[in-house]
Amino acid sequence: FMKKIILGLFLILGAVSFAAARGLDINKVNKAGYNLSKQDEFSAIIDKTTDIDATSIAIFFEIVENDAAKQLLDDAKKSAPEVLKLVDTSETKRAYIAKYKGTDGSYYYVFVSKKLKFKDTFATVIYATDEDLNGSELDKLADSFFNQVESFLR
Repeated sequence: FMKKIILGLFLILGAVSFAAARGLDINKVNKAGYNLSKQDEFSAIIDKTTDIDATSIAIFFEIVENDAAKQLLDDAKKSAPEVLKLVDTSETKRAYIAKYKGTDGSYYYVFVSKKLKFKDTFATVIYATDEDLNGSELDKLADSFFNQVESFLR
């Protein structure tokens, strides 16, 4: 339950600074087990909680700033609740990644897409789990999340 509250806070605070949900296929989102928790003209937030992990994804549309991905990562870092401690940041071809450890012992990963197949569209994924993931595991996870997000867009 704590994970869900932290995820919600994170995304609400992080999403306020940006205008995202025209091109979202809600049927595909629902089929993948996600719920739409917030939507407006320029953004959508979807989330999914299982027994072992929780995922929240914010999708932003019509963002034209050159450094949008970096800005989204900075916003997520600034809005991280105090119960989370930043452990590491890294970068892959497709994502900026921030890794946090919660006071509850869980790990929270923030993945920000550098570029999706859809122009001026970005996604921020917040993933909470008890697993301590690193390196290629994070790369694969980022790819998997962003491939999924792209499959939700039309």
